[in-house]
Amino acid sequence: LGNLGDAYRALGQYQQAIEFHQQSLLIKRELGDRAGTAVSLNKLGKACCGLGEYERAIDFYQSSLEMAREISDRSGEAHSLAGLSKIYYCLGEYQRANAYHHKSLSLVKELGECLVLQ
Repeated sequence: LGNLGDAYRALGQYQQAIEFHQQSLLIKRELGDRAGTAVSLNKLGKACCGLGEYERAIDFYQSSLEMAREISDRSGEAHSLAGLSKIYYCLGEYQRANAYHHKSLSLVKELGECLVLQ
């Protein structure tokens, strides 16, 4: 379901992407998969961003960020911070966007990994 959501988002069909990611989120929550839940929340943020639903996207990214921090998923935390940076950039809140960007970049450097942040 998550992969279908990704495919629809790549095609620009954001509403369908949201529907698949919401289904994926429900299943991950039922299974108690906290890491998967954080990923689904992040992907919902991306899809909402594509629709221009920035406040909704912020809510999803914030929830993903909280979950990633709770389970000590530093990579997931970096992705959520990068998503928040993108949203605030789109809203014209450049200082806030820059702050989230630097937090994300700091984590990526700390992890010593090459993360693809979309």
